[in-house]
Amino acid sequence: MVEHIWRSFDIRGVAHSEIDTDFARQFGLACALYFTKRKLFKIAVGRDCRESGPILSAALCEGLCAGGMQVFDLGPAPTPAIYFATSGFGFDAGIIVTASHNPPQYNGFKLRLHDRPLFPEDFKELRSHFDIADKVSHIGSIEEFDIKDIYEETIAEKNHLHRELTIAIDAGNGITSNWAPSLFKRMGATVLPLYCTPDGSFPNHPADPTKESNLVDLQKLVLEKKADLGVAFDGDGDRVGIVLASGKMLWGDELLSILAQDIFRWKSGTVICDVKCSLSLHDIIHSLGSKIIVSPTGYPRVQAAMMEHGAILGGEQSSHICIRDNYYCFDDGLFAAARLAHLCDRLAEYEANIPRYPCTPEVRLNISAEHRQTILTQKPLVLKGCSLSTIDGYRYEDSQGWMLFRLSGTENRAVFRVEAKTEASFEEWKQRVHLVLKHFSIDHQI
Repeated sequence: MVEHIWRSFDIRGVAHSEIDTDFARQFGLACALYFTKRKLFKIAVGRDCRESGPILSAALCEGLCAGGMQVFDLGPAPTPAIYFATSGFGFDAGIIVTASHNPPQYNGFKLRLHDRPLFPEDFKELRSHFDIADKVSHIGSIEEFDIKDIYEETIAEKNHLHRELTIAIDAGNGITSNWAPSLFKRMGATVLPLYCTPDGSFPNHPADPTKESNLVDLQKLVLEKKADLGVAFDGDGDRVGIVLASGKMLWGDELLSILAQDIFRWKSGTVICDVKCSLSLHDIIHSLGSKIIVSPTGYPRVQAAMMEHGAILGGEQSSHICIRDNYYCFDDGLFAAARLAHLCDRLAEYEANIPRYPCTPEVRLNISAEHRQTILTQKPLVLKGCSLSTIDGYRYEDSQGWMLFRLSGTENRAVFRVEAKTEASFEEWKQRVHLVLKHFSIDHQI
């Protein structure tokens, strides 16, 4: 077994070689030990539409059952539907067989307890159970369970449309291919489907709505058909991308800015965002008389901060959006899309209110494993006149701008982003980036 498949917030690797049926069954047994320790026995299991999903899911269910769990097999389902089954429908925990937006040959497992996601210490404990799990000899049960209707009806009831809308949907051939069109038809919309046939080989484009190139076809469809809105989903449905009727693409922090303007129109509250989100989001939240708190990147960390601070909105630049306002504290791409459809007639107004500052995209630079270890042992560079936060990498900031340098938690890559309020200060911050990259022996031109 390769150790790198055990990540901070999930399990992910190449199916059949790194993650095979033996691993899936043993992982099910390890999960059973973990759940039994916490007196959790009713476990919902689902899978995305990857070709390896059925056999890995079946092996996982076998392991859970052998460990004494009452397994409810939800079959092909988006990740947030599994989360809904645990947080909103009474199951003790949920496991989804998915590798999100990774290439077709990958697969893995995401987990949620009834009231929270799992954190690195949870996966460390699961790993410790893995080698002894074959000693479990309890017998549980497996039965099929359909969550689709109640999940979709719950979202539809909470997000009614003010008029009939035409909505273009790009499911990227992922697991939302059948669910998203069904949801929006249930809400009363006319649906224009694009790549809404489940296909785990993802033949048209990667199922990742945070990459501009993956939204080009949706953008064309919205403009050609004069749709009111375009929505796109990642492979397992926990992230959403948006294209406005104008054809403009929106990203995670812009979605948070729009949602905040609506949620906090008549009340104040707290928003959690990750370290990569724009200054414009901070400015919008402050203008609404509300509070923003920065969290380390990682949807479980954002959710933990939301629960700690009583926040009703949170999310990441990568478009994991958690809307706790009249819903649950987990990232749900379908619920976020439905809420934005509910706000459709205000979207252009809210989007126009967002300040625009010079910025780079998130730049990801390949580094070697050895270089990564060297960076981890180095002290950060001190930049005169700048504050430094180390909650997730190194975020330098002054009154005019900021930069973030961090190491990816899933790949051997260094990541940075720069933003400033004026072109002049942006140029100054780009020079500071060069100093930081040089400090860590990384050669890159902005």
